[in-house]
Amino acid sequence: MSQFSAEAIALIEGRHADPFVYLGPHLDDGVPIVRAYLPDARQVSVLESGGEEHPLARIHPAGLFAGRVEAVDRPYRLRALFGEHPVEFEDAYRFPPILSDFDLHLLGEGKHLRAYEKLGAHPLSLEGVDGIGFAVFASVVLVALGSYAAYAYFARDIPPLGQVLNRMNEIDSERE
Repeated sequence: MSQFSAEAIALIEGRHADPFVYLGPHLDDGVPIVRAYLPDARQVSVLESGGEEHPLARIHPAGLFAGRVEAVDRPYRLRALFGEHPVEFEDAYRFPPILSDFDLHLLGEGKHLRAYEKLGAHPLSLEGVDGIGFAVFASVVLVALGSYAAYAYFARDIPPLGQVLNRMNEIDSERE
């Protein structure tokens, strides 16, 4: 985890077309890890469903964190310290995709007859967590994450026919 892959650099620079490939739970040389990108966080840890807490090391000054966990297939939440304010929230990158490969194929052809059921904001439950799923199919998109109290904004270019899947996330932090 000490060397930065092209994916990590692309993510930090806002050029990664699919951050789910890098962020969230993964096996790194057979070791279960979680990666999180929280630029404004001072500290981040993983709270596993069994109560175990695993601190994530800041591996890049831009706000990239990573650390070992017990397994990659267990539910968890993130705890982050923003200034002096600790916040717990679901890691959007641990959830499965909202759009299937078939949905993306049909959207790419312009033949999805029920795109209104897949795109935009819709209430849903994933892995026992209730929230709002939000999916956009566009070449450039502005994504807003968070609760009514605070938002994190990310403007990013998406390759043609790319996708942005913002899975359930509740970021409650103060933006200064």
